[in-house]
Amino acid sequence: MVDLKRRIERQGEQLAILRRARSLLDGLFTDLAAAAVGAEVHGARRRIKRLRSLVRLLKTAIGKSQSDSADRALKKAADALAAPRRAEALSAALAKIEAGLPKNHGLKVLLNAYLTRHADQDALAVSIERALAAVEGIRAEFDSWRLNDDAARPIAKAFANTYRKARKDLRAAAKSGKAEALHDARKLVIHHLHHLELLGNILNREPTDRIDALNRLRELLGDINDLDELEALAKSQNLALPPQVTQALRQRKAALVRKVRKAWRPLFETRTKPFVKCIVAM
Repeated sequence: MVDLKRRIERQGEQLAILRRARSLLDGLFTDLAAAAVGAEVHGARRRIKRLRSLVRLLKTAIGKSQSDSADRALKKAADALAAPRRAEALSAALAKIEAGLPKNHGLKVLLNAYLTRHADQDALAVSIERALAAVEGIRAEFDSWRLNDDAARPIAKAFANTYRKARKDLRAAAKSGKAEALHDARKLVIHHLHHLELLGNILNREPTDRIDALNRLRELLGDINDLDELEALAKSQNLALPPQVTQALRQRKAALVRKVRKAWRPLFETRTKPFVKCIVAM
């Protein structure tokens, strides 16, 4: 971790991180404007996740009060977009599995009813307006952030801690196969992925292969979560799915869990200190 700290200090990465924070925030406003005229809200939600990962990386460096304030605003924006994003994700999830379902599976009618409630233009406009209101006030906060001379130390520590927790939680989640554990582990995988992207400039070369593999793992975990969301949607409407549909969903989920169990080990089998040393030496 000392090597990572020195690399951050030597290459002036601290200032670059602050510039990246403002660039990401500006990009979020662009994404929200695009969503208001027909683009998916997925882009804005992904941008919010990157920003929250950045805040997590800088939490100790900028101070708990400032980081907590920024994270609250970003979470509020994410929550405002949750319903339309869920509609997008459910539509994509059903499209992936529909070919393997019986003709009268019932999910299409259920999904269309959900889309009518949460994805029409009026509901979408309200969601975007709430998201904009949530993040408008943090422009000045981002501009006020300052990193002291020793900021590299907590940044390096935050990077290592995120990897450590992702490694621990992902191992347990892959073993159990439980939906909630896999969902929580996915959040940490995403944070680690974003931290790698944010600190990519300090490495001798960007760890492209690792980033690609992390994205594939993230997608697998996301597909599992989407299947759970489809089942939860049916339960919320007291809809008893036909046995063939339930079986198809469970088989699909089991296949995805097997892929996760295979994919996570090469990425997280290394203990934290050797991993950080290795990633800096790349």
